[in-house]
Amino acid sequence: MPNFRHAAALAALLALPAAACSDFPQRQAPPENVVAAADTAVDSTPARPASRSRTRPRPARTTPAGAATAPRTDSAPAPVQRPSPSVAPRRDLERLVTAQEQHIANVGRYASRIQYLALRYLPQSGVNLIIESASDSGWVGRATRDGWAGSSCVVWVDKVPARPLTERQKLQPSQSGVVVCDSP
Repeated sequence: MPNFRHAAALAALLALPAAACSDFPQRQAPPENVVAAADTAVDSTPARPASRSRTRPRPARTTPAGAATAPRTDSAPAPVQRPSPSVAPRRDLERLVTAQEQHIANVGRYASRIQYLALRYLPQSGVNLIIESASDSGWVGRATRDGWAGSSCVVWVDKVPARPLTERQKLQPSQSGVVVCDSP
């Protein structure tokens, strides 16, 4: 049998928010000469009135002897150092080593194509990865990058028929799982 007391209480609660909303006063617009501030917990202080005055230049500094010094002139900012072009291919091959370890643990064989690792690994934009050979006992990988012609990074893992060489400098990794790249 339904309990009508609960139904009446529920109806009263549903009607409450509509009535309560009219109890709150409406927010007033700020005066025109005040810049609106964000209403957040970080910045809840009232905004300052907008000012139209300009800042004054600072006077020249003086030395202890009273002689004025020339204003400080800073040299041009140092150029931004860009990372080596081998950073992205190296990082991608290191991530590929990890993805291949997970793949062999699940499947019992190293992946022979990057597409087989799509759920575990995707290379960065502009990096071209090739798994040159793969079996259940080892694999060889090579990475190049767009705009980095004639250079590459290589890696080999476990037992492979031949260890790879980089394209330009003919460098060879000394250990399994170690990535080696041509210098820029």
